[in-house]
Amino acid sequence: KSQVQARNFTFKLSVNPGPPDVKSRRVPYSEFLWVALEQGSDGKWYNKETVLYPRVGAFEVYVSKPSFPRQLVFSKLASKKWPNPGHVVDTLFQIVEDQFDGWEVIPNHQLQKIAEERVGNAPQL
Repeated sequence: KSQVQARNFTFKLSVNPGPPDVKSRRVPYSEFLWVALEQGSDGKWYNKETVLYPRVGAFEVYVSKPSFPRQLVFSKLASKKWPNPGHVVDTLFQIVEDQFDGWEVIPNHQLQKIAEERVGNAPQL
């Protein structure tokens, strides 16, 4: 946090929003247990497995911006290393500048145009 603040940049920090990329719900009797859900052929959602979240030893940093997919900046579990705050911030800035078209927030009326251009430029299968 201090590394980003040192660059005089405003940001929103989200902490442990729940298991990412998995439809899940928190178990009512524990703040650390989540149930991953799986949709059956009948369209109903069923409990698939119970997971502990956050995982012990986990430290993941993601960056997101409207109309762009969320990007992983750092994963302690994947790298098996403690994060270097300066390196994490440098990587975050590089991803935003190279993959998110910079820091400026795009007005909603322009987001639709960008999305249409991206779909139009997608390779045909």
